Amino acid sequence: MIRPVIEELVRQDINLVQMPCPESQLGGYDNGLRRDPKGIDTYDTPVFGELCSRLASETVDLIKAILSNGYQILAILGIEYSPSCAINYQYTSRGTANRRGIFIEALDERLKKENIEIPFIGINRRAVEKSLNEIRGLFNENKQARLDSYKIRRQG
Repeated sequence: MIRPVIEELVRQDINLVQMPCPESQLGGYDNGLRRDPKGIDTYDTPVFGELCSRLASETVDLIKAILSNGYQILAILGIEYSPSCAINYQYTSRGTANRRGIFIEALDERLKKENIEIPFIGINRRAVEKSLNEIRGLFNENKQARLDSYKIRRQG
């Protein structure tokens, strides 16, 4: 994650739960952790797709447990241009494309099947301030919704 994003989350007292990194698991951790950077075209294979589907299912199980225990999930953050975790932008053999990462595609599909709505925010190293503003906007919306809910409970 990018330092200014982490610092903002800590400042806002927001907890983080790290999602799995499919790229680091492909071919075992020894190979995955020592991999050279590659674009999505390299990872867009049935084997990697199956790995992402399995990890997405496990992640949705975790999300359901978090929600059922009374916690709230503000957003799912992904790093732009990551073959696995991009939210909006991807490197391809033809240049930059508007496409999600393979893991995020699988995660979004599983969340929709479970009728779970969580916003996705792409952290763009080239536009960190824009990403921070999106996070701050969600935090402020959420804070206002909690205040409104509190007022309604007090009045009722």
